[in-house]
Amino acid sequence: MKQLLLPALVILVYFLLRGISQGQAKPRDGAVLVDTRSPSEYNAERAKGALLLPHDQVRGRAAQVLPDKSVAIDLYCRSGRRSGLAMEALTSMGYTNVVNLGSIDALKKGGVEMESGAVVPEK
Repeated sequence: MKQLLLPALVILVYFLLRGISQGQAKPRDGAVLVDTRSPSEYNAERAKGALLLPHDQVRGRAAQVLPDKSVAIDLYCRSGRRSGLAMEALTSMGYTNVVNLGSIDALKKGGVEMESGAVVPEK
C-alpha cells in the first residue's frame, strides 16, 4: 500500500503545479470527464461531454459507468471536495488513472466549453 501512495502523491502534485493551483484546469486528452455533483447541478451547467456520476453513487455505479479500470478519468465538482471523495473511492476500487481537476470554475477558467439543459432526472 505504501508503494502506491508515493506515486499517487507525485501525480497529485504534478497536476496541482500544472494549473489547478492557479485556478484553472483542463481535462487530459482522451480522458473520460466525470461530473461528481448532483443531477440538478449537472442539468443546470456541466462541462461539455461530461458523464454524471454523483460522488455518493461511485461505489455502486462505477463498474457500470466506467468498466475499464485503467482508462484516464478526470473528475470535477463545484469546489473539488466531492470529486476528491470520488477519486478516493475509485482508487480504492482499483482504478489506476484518476485525477481530481477540482472545481467547475477551474474548468471554465481553463477554457473548457460548458453546456446546460435537463438530461437526467432529478430526484
